[in-house]
Amino acid sequence: MERNEVMQVRGRGKWLFWGLWGALALVAVGVALRPDPVWVDLAVVDRGPLEVVITEEGRTRVKDRYRVSAPVAGYLHRVALEVGDPVRAEDRLAQVDPLPSDILDARTRAESEARVNAAQAALMSARQQVEAAMADARLARQELDRLLALKDRDGGRFVSDEALSRARASEERAQAQLRSARFEADVRDHELAAARTRLEVSAARRPGQTVPERLDLRSPVAGAILAVIRKSEGIIQAGEPIVEVGNPEALEVVVDVLSYDAVQLRTGGEVRLRGWGGAPLVGVVRRVEPVGFEDISALGVEERRVQVVVDITSPAGLAAGARVVRHPDRQLEDGTRVRSR
Repeated sequence: MERNEVMQVRGRGKWLFWGLWGALALVAVGVALRPDPVWVDLAVVDRGPLEVVITEEGRTRVKDRYRVSAPVAGYLHRVALEVGDPVRAEDRLAQVDPLPSDILDARTRAESEARVNAAQAALMSARQQVEAAMADARLARQELDRLLALKDRDGGRFVSDEALSRARASEERAQAQLRSARFEADVRDHELAAARTRLEVSAARRPGQTVPERLDLRSPVAGAILAVIRKSEGIIQAGEPIVEVGNPEALEVVVDVLSYDAVQLRTGGEVRLRGWGGAPLVGVVRRVEPVGFEDISALGVEERRVQVVVDITSPAGLAAGARVVRHPDRQLEDGTRVRSR
């Protein structure tokens, strides 16, 4: 009797064990076949500004720069000014001595002396021609006066009108020849002066000889020295730059922007400047230049860029040539403010 009960208990345990495993298998199959849940982000719908940011590097520069150059070829004296020195309008920046004539060698000097002698002879000849023309003019005037006196005294019986006309014409012709001879003498006189100048004035100055006039180059505006291009003294050619002058407080920012982004910018748009070492600055877009240029990026990609000029409206202690990071703002048609990207 006890053995049968034990067998019944074992049979019920076996069925219970396999029933549990079957239930677990059904649960596992159900979990495997169940679809995955979809995860969603919930947020409150609201209206607000949309900002698309363009981050570009720019540089500051002085708005108006004045480059002072040598007006003539000459000898430049050493420039004592340094970059950053303040200057006022009409302050002297540099001094230039115009170059004298070249030194004459023996052959050139002999040629110059011969030209002087020839000019002297030509002047003497011209003066003699003046004397001859004066004599002809006096004779023609005397003949005219004689005929006029005869015509007035005898009632014109012994002097015809034709003879009187010829006398007047001769007198006018003699006066014209006299004026021409005097002009020719003036020309010969100037030629003699030029020949003497070439002979006497050269780079080999003698004691007591006049020193060429020294030219003072002065500042066109009040401001500061921005660059000293030529500091050492020496020979300088006409038009060669010496110094640059400008107002370092009147700055603007120049940014190279991709042409794709430049077409979306507008004049007057607000700009934020940062990354220069101080607090962020505020500015406005003054000009988007209409001409682009080609630039090579750091990755070697060819890009088309456009320069954008920005005016700084907030006080700043920037220096010319400083690096800044620019965030120009622009306005969409629907009024949404967009910060360029």
